[in-house]
Amino acid sequence: MTYISLDKSLLQNLIDAINSYAQSHDFEVGEVKWINWTEDDPAGVGYRVANGSTLAGMSTTMTTLSGEIQVRLDEAVAMNESGITMSDGNTVSYYLPDGGEDTVENVRAYNSKSLDAAKSEATALYQATNSPNGRSEDGRTIDEIYAEMAKHQDVPTYSAAYIQALDKAAETRPYSEEDINKTGAELFLELMNRSRDSYSGEVMPPHFSTLGHMLAAASQDEVGGASLAKDVYPQDGSTMSLASKISLNAALSETPTRFGTRFLVDIASRSEGQDPNQGGMEGEDVINLTRYNADVLGGALTAMGNNPKAALDYLASAGGTVDANGTWTPNDAAQSRWDRLKHRDWNQAGLDGFTAALGAASSYRNVTGDTGDVIHADARATWLAGNTISHFGGGDVKKEDFSEKMKENLSLVIANSPEEVSVAAEGADLEDTDGAKLPTKPQAITNLTYRVIDNENAAATIATGLGDYHHDHIDRDMQSGDMTTLKGNYESAAASQGYIERLIESRLTDNKEDAEKRKTAIDTAASVFTTVAATGVTVATAGTSAAVLAPFAVDVGTTIAKPVVVDALTEGWGEDRNKDDSPGTPRDILEAQGYTDAAQYGLLSDESIALAQKQGLLLNADGSVIEVPPGGYSDSYLRKVQSWKKKAGDPATQEVSDSIDSGLDDGREQASKLLTNKN
Repeated sequence: MTYISLDKSLLQNLIDAINSYAQSHDFEVGEVKWINWTEDDPAGVGYRVANGSTLAGMSTTMTTLSGEIQVRLDEAVAMNESGITMSDGNTVSYYLPDGGEDTVENVRAYNSKSLDAAKSEATALYQATNSPNGRSEDGRTIDEIYAEMAKHQDVPTYSAAYIQALDKAAETRPYSEEDINKTGAELFLELMNRSRDSYSGEVMPPHFSTLGHMLAAASQDEVGGASLAKDVYPQDGSTMSLASKISLNAALSETPTRFGTRFLVDIASRSEGQDPNQGGMEGEDVINLTRYNADVLGGALTAMGNNPKAALDYLASAGGTVDANGTWTPNDAAQSRWDRLKHRDWNQAGLDGFTAALGAASSYRNVTGDTGDVIHADARATWLAGNTISHFGGGDVKKEDFSEKMKENLSLVIANSPEEVSVAAEGADLEDTDGAKLPTKPQAITNLTYRVIDNENAAATIATGLGDYHHDHIDRDMQSGDMTTLKGNYESAAASQGYIERLIESRLTDNKEDAEKRKTAIDTAASVFTTVAATGVTVATAGTSAAVLAPFAVDVGTTIAKPVVVDALTEGWGEDRNKDDSPGTPRDILEAQGYTDAAQYGLLSDESIALAQKQGLLLNADGSVIEVPPGGYSDSYLRKVQSWKKKAGDPATQEVSDSIDSGLDDGREQASKLLTNKN
């Protein structure tokens, strides 16, 4: 979404100046035209200023331009005065959707016309829901009104104006004495309550879904989301009905579109002090197959899973101190909040939400400097990630308490800590890592990875994060590296692969899964790891097949902000090989890429490289790298690589191969050694 900001005074001065110049131009053209009509015109100037000429039309062009600018300014002023697009001082703004062309028609459609439509629909729905025949005064049914609302449900200006207009509708034609004193937000929540009354808990009520989208749209910072939070969840929420809290919790949890940052942080801050089990069984309801209670904090945290900035701002609020190494020490407020949250009596939906926010916040790890208005982003995210790993990888939470959603959410924290996972897999100390230090232990990293890795999407998420880390690390180091550097990098990558494989095997064995399922799970995760490490394909570059994964790492670069869906990531990989061919083994994929890097950086003999080029392997004739697509590492291709290796007899290839075997053994050994808590 786009908000175009204008300086009201400066732009009006520009409009006035254009109009003044147009008038002067028109007057001067008229003078020239009159003289050449009444006097002799030896130079033929008359036709140059006649009606329809370029000079004569310039004043009209300027007036038209100033008129279009005036429309934009008037729309922005009207939106600001209506309280929809709030701004400071002399700045006003109007709204356009992403991809929307900035035309007069669109500016009006998404601003003043949106406001008018919102007022009309709000009045109509208030009438219909309170009338005996279920129709508004203009004769429309509730379903018909909702159908019109659904067309605008994701437009912030429309949705914000709609909630405002409910208040006016109740004041003008109240259906009860109580309605007169209710805010638009209160009436909106009551609509949400009614919208789910006649539906079973197995489905998402369609009208509830529409209202959820509208709430998300109206919650954006640019249309007063922070102010809306105070109306939706007044003070500490004690005046709200249980039904409204359940509706708000479910809407925050079920709506896929992003809620505003300040709205979410404010809602979470207001609701965190409430009893999570308030109302008992009466304070619960099943919506879309999920049991929701009146604990709105769980819903706010779930919504933060789609808004990493809100998650970081709430869970590791700005403040505290950062030392010379980039390590963040929280202030008392942030530390106290973390201590309260990790020991809170969550229900399952709340725990899913808590971990969703933790996963999203971890996507700010390893960013450089400040990100926009997120100060000390990496330092704060690193502190939070370390505490998350220690809590969920320690004795506070048992593995049987992990839902599948929790596993996927927490896999993000592991995936966004790839350097520390790699260090653990090599048996090194976490203090050896660069930048801010992750405040946890290798054992906690290993325990948490073990607990989540039997979920295939969690395994793919971790494998993707690790693979991307090693791919970038190899690319960076080999710009000035030698054979020792290459071997060290591939030994490290292989250690990460062996570490993942051993933890999957251990977890699925403990789950009493059969051997075939264990093998499939290990091969899938290892293939994702080695393919990403070799090709650099990631959730952000996988193309349209990965669209279901969005949004990724919004505003934070190359880390992962949502769990990877393994089927979406790997969809189409098989299209790069013959249908009768099978995929290559993960180890052989890593080895083949090691040989490619050795050739690229001149670490193989000229004879070996020439033989590879002749066979269409490793390098093109011009010396550039042969880009193998993700599915191109087929069994037949890798057998060709092995045949080339044997025929070339280059000692350097054996050094690479031995390094990979050594790394695999080390990673497996470290996984077994560091796995200290299987409970």
